[in-house]
Amino acid sequence: MNKGEAKNALARTVFLNRLGEIRDRSFENQRYRASGLNLVVSAIVLWNTVYLERAVYALRNSGKNVDNQLLQHLSPARLGAHQSHR
Repeated sequence: MNKGEAKNALARTVFLNRLGEIRDRSFENQRYRASGLNLVVSAIVLWNTVYLERAVYALRNSGKNVDNQLLQHLSPARLGAHQSHR
């Protein structure tokens, strides 16, 4: 899954309570709701990025080998989408 798909999957997960629909009648309200969704998704991605960095740091400090080749396959957007399905 590429980065754009992962971010869209996370947005769908966050927006699930409204079945993925923006039902506001006015364009201005639709824009506010979409902007709010983007803000929440960005906050989740930022949190997951910080969390992943701290987790890798903690693993390495405890003597575990964390392969940099594997880290490139992690996505903070994908992580958020999987967490919400649990």
